[in-house]
Amino acid sequence: MTSVELYTYSNATLISSYSHPIRDQWPERDLFRVPIIGRGGLIESRVCRAKKRCATQEQSAQAVSESLPFLEYELHRQLVYKLRVMGMNAAFSVELQLQIGENLIVGIATGTAVYLPSLPPHHY
Repeated sequence: MTSVELYTYSNATLISSYSHPIRDQWPERDLFRVPIIGRGGLIESRVCRAKKRCATQEQSAQAVSESLPFLEYELHRQLVYKLRVMGMNAAFSVELQLQIGENLIVGIATGTAVYLPSLPPHHY
C-alpha cells in the first residue's frame, strides 16, 4: 500500500507518493510530486442503458459486448464535461463500476478532480 502526503507550496499543493519501486531505485529524482492548485473534489458520472431481451445467453452476451464501448464512451464524455464545469483539468483514482442486470446496464465512474497547472486549461 502506498502512502500519499500533501505539501503546500506557494498556493499549490504537491502530492508525493512513497513506496514506489522507481522512486526507491532513484531517490535523488523527484518525479512523483505533482503541483495542484486548490483542493480536489469528488467527480462522478452515471450512465444507464436498457438491455435487449434475448432468447439465449449467447445473444445476451453479444448484446452486452456490443453496448459496452458506447457506455464507456458516454461515461468518459460526462466525466470530462463535469471536469470542465468544476474548473478542473485532471482526475486521479478514477474507478469504473459496471452492473449488468436482466433489463439494464449501469455504469458509474468516480474519481478525484484536481486542477494541475502543468496541463492546459479547458477552453469553453
